[in-house]
Amino acid sequence: MTTTVLTMTLAGIGSDLRNKDLTGAGRRLVAVLSMLLGAVCGATLVLHLGVTAAIASVAILLAVTLLGATIAARGTPAWAARARERK
Repeated sequence: MTTTVLTMTLAGIGSDLRNKDLTGAGRRLVAVLSMLLGAVCGATLVLHLGVTAAIASVAILLAVTLLGATIAARGTPAWAARARERK
């Protein structure tokens, strides 16, 4: 991930707070904390278990995410079902 993503997210937090958009600022703060947590976990894995363990954990996490997204995407969304009923 490039530093641009993190920098723009932090700038967005400042903008949201200035505009009193606490929901947007909270969402961006969660994103920043997720990036920080991912960096800490990755560094810990590399330092204590090696690069192979870090890459393997990323591959497993990616597979689980793909499986979850595939399951969540099954079926007809509610908005599409309502559109079919109108026809």
